[in-house]
Amino acid sequence: MAEQRKAIGVILFSDPDDISNGDITDVYPHNWWLPPSGAQRGTLLLGDGDPLSADYPPISMIVTTVF
Repeated sequence: MAEQRKAIGVILFSDPDDISNGDITDVYPHNWWLPPSGAQRGTLLLGDGDPLSADYPPISMIVTTVF
């Protein structure tokens, strides 16, 4: 949708409920919840690996997909 509207960037905000349970004492490394000083990182890529050489390692001999 952003590309169709010629956007030059997109800012995504995570739902705090996805990264914290509200208890600041129950955070990493004692649990997997993100502490208040942490920053969530994510991706919009729906697969694993290099998107330009799907299912193969990114080496110079492999033909990559051009978007």
